[in-house]
Amino acid sequence: MSDGYSADTTALRGVAPQFSSAADQLLDAHERLTASLSAAAGAWGNDEPGTNFGTAYEPAAEEGTAAFGTFAEGLNAIRDNLDASAEQWDSDDHAAEQAFQQQAQGLGY
Repeated sequence: MSDGYSADTTALRGVAPQFSSAADQLLDAHERLTASLSAAAGAWGNDEPGTNFGTAYEPAAEEGTAAFGTFAEGLNAIRDNLDASAEQWDSDDHAAEQAFQQQAQGLGY
């Protein structure tokens, strides 16, 4: 037989904000990177080598910077899920406690 399981919901709630903080830091870095990339736009010139470079570079830069937002959303989702998990654990624990109390009362305890 299993020894059961437990969750430290206080710890879950305590660590969850760290994911939002990391997401905020990532979004700040995204803003700085976007500003730097915008400032450098076209620096490779309009000659053939510059155009070839820009044709390859610009879509890759856009894709790379877009990933920052995706990662930040993922970090915020982790935070939301940790909070929701802690809430569910507490709710389930409370419901089980009430069920046991009702059974005990029915048995005369």
